[in-house]
Amino acid sequence: DYGEFIGRELVEMTRRAFPLSHDREETFLAGLSMGGFGAIRNGLKYSGTFGYVAGLSSAVHIFEMAPDAPNRTLFREDLVFGDLEEARKTDKNPRVALLQAKAADRALPKIYMSCGLQDSLLESNRSLRDFFLENGVALTYRESQGIHDWYFWDREIRAVLDWLPLPDPNAGLSSGNVSAE
Repeated sequence: DYGEFIGRELVEMTRRAFPLSHDREETFLAGLSMGGFGAIRNGLKYSGTFGYVAGLSSAVHIFEMAPDAPNRTLFREDLVFGDLEEARKTDKNPRVALLQAKAADRALPKIYMSCGLQDSLLESNRSLRDFFLENGVALTYRESQGIHDWYFWDREIRAVLDWLPLPDPNAGLSSGNVSAE
C-alpha cells in the first residue's frame, strides 16, 4: 500500500531520523502529475498527518472523467487501480477520501492546486476544484500559461513555497551572528 507508506510510514520514519516537527500544521505533502494525484488523495486520506497539500497538474482525470470519455486512461491506470468503476467508489478517489474525512470529522488540510491552461488535465483539475469548493475545502487554485512540463512545474513550485507557512530561515539571527565571506 504505497498510499499508507507515503501518508503515514514515511512521515514517521523521517520524524524518527531527523528533528522534524510532529505538528500536522507543519507537515506538508506535494506532488506533480500522478504525484499530484497521490498528494491530494493521501493528504485527504491521512489528513491527521498533513496540514498542507499541493498538487500541480494533478492526474485526477481517472476519477473526474466520465467512464466512456476518450483519453480517460492514458497509461493503463487500471493496472494500478484495478476495476476503475469499483475504485471510483473507494478512498482511492479524492472525492471519496474527502467525504470520508468530513464524515469522520477529521481536520482537512489546506490544499493548493494549479494546472496549465494548455494542459490536457485542465478540465479534470477544474472539476475537482469545483467539488472541493462545494465541500468547503480551504483551497488555493491557480491556472496560468503552460503545459504538462517542467517549465510549468518549476514556476509553480515557487508559488507553492510562497503559499506554505514556512519559518523564516533568518529568524533569531542578529546582525552580530551573520558574516559574509
